[in-house]
Amino acid sequence: MSPASALLESGWRQGTVLPRELVPEGVLPSSIGTDAKLLIISHDCDLVNPSYELEPYLEFLVMRPQAPAARNGLLLNSKNPRRLQFEAEELGEPRLYEIDIHEKYRMDRQILENGSPDATVKVNATDVRMAAKWTGRRYNRASFPTAFNAQLTKEL
Repeated sequence: MSPASALLESGWRQGTVLPRELVPEGVLPSSIGTDAKLLIISHDCDLVNPSYELEPYLEFLVMRPQAPAARNGLLLNSKNPRRLQFEAEELGEPRLYEIDIHEKYRMDRQILENGSPDATVKVNATDVRMAAKWTGRRYNRASFPTAFNAQLTKEL
């Protein structure tokens, strides 16, 4: 079986969770605790591309679990450009997670050949699409004219 077909059959998709045991040492900073989950944000086609030269990396975001009381309407539904909250199913139960755009990482995509997605955490398709669009908007969003920014700083 070729590596590409093995990847197709393994279930890797955008929105699946990368098991920590597949992550090589030194890829993640020590500040990312073991309770955090790694949400793959790379597009499906990039994940299973047969060429590691054309698509050498996979990208992922860190999902940090939050207490239910931390739910913040300003962080839901892509309202904030830097932080996003959503619910995922963990071990069959809903759990609040938060991702921060500054915790986006990439690593060698070949590691996907060594395992399959974490089956204990599932992000629904609507939230996967929302997270992907939210991530993309980081690089394609409206900017305010310099004159407008200057006026704001005068008033502050």
